[in-house]
Amino acid sequence: MRAAMNGFRIHIIPMLTGNGIVAMTAATMMSVMIFCNIPAGVIGGIISDKVKKNNLKWLMVTLFPLSLPDSYYFTRIPLLP
Repeated sequence: MRAAMNGFRIHIIPMLTGNGIVAMTAATMMSVMIFCNIPAGVIGGIISDKVKKNNLKWLMVTLFPLSLPDSYYFTRIPLLP
């Protein structure tokens, strides 16, 4: 998963600047995303260590809908002119 995100990270700033966002703002957005990703990985690892394997599946299923509003917002932004 982390390796797949690196491809996204490489291309996010040119994509944002291509959509009209100032390069400094795009770089700030990228740095906030990286800054938040590090503790999120640690917290996710701690939670997955504490939860039993069978319950982890249900935890992931119940937490997935929390990401849908965020996904909906970012898919409404046109990526290509």
